[in-house]
Parts: sequence; structure tokens; C-alpha cells
Amino acid sequence: MMFAVVMLIVVVGGLAGFIWLVYWAASRSLQRSAATAELTPMQTDDVTVVGKRNDATGAAGLTINQQYFLTFEFADGNRTEMVVPGEVFGLLVEGDRGTLTSMGGLFEGFERRSLR
Repeated sequence: MMFAVVMLIVVVGGLAGFIWLVYWAASRSLQRSAATAELTPMQTDDVTVVGKRNDATGAAGLTINQQYFLTFEFADGNRTEMVVPGEVFGLLVEGDRGTLTSMGGLFEGFERRSLR
């Protein structure tokens, strides 16, 4: 009986330690990304929206996290995909042209110039 209690404590402690380690690593990564973005100057580019997608994650039919992505094409033909707020995602369609504002590769805003 004592052995089972000790094993239970070890397993639960190990699981709690693993969860804490994953949380710590994720938060450090986000902090580094934010710090890098803050050191990068604001940038504006003329772009065309060429793609849209969303990603929903969850369990047992419940959506826990929803992310929206837009793909922008620059005048030189290069493309980049950025996470955008749902409000922006809902208002833009493929073919929209405008000015993309970003900082460190993170979406800051989009001003539409034409409706297709």
C-alpha cells in the first residue's frame, strides 16, 4: 500500500512538473517573440490578399482556440502569412489590395484601397 502511494505521488508530481515545463517554455518563447517585434521598426507595404484560412483547436467538440490567418503578396511576388484578428479576417477577401502595416513580422493593420 505504501509503495502505491509513493508511486502515485511520483507520477502526479512528474506530470505536474512536465505541465509546468511546457507552460514555462511556451511563455518564454512568446516573451522573446514580443521583445523581438518591439525592437523592429513599423513597416508598411503595398500588398494583395491572396489567401485566407483559420485554425480551430479544441477537444471533444469544444473550440478552445481559434486563429485566423491571411496570406499577403508583396509587389515583388514574395508572400507572407500572418495571424490577424477575427474582425479583420471577416472583412477582407482574396483579391483585396491595400497597405499592410506590420512590426517584426506581426500584423498591425491593413488599409484597403480597392474592393477587388
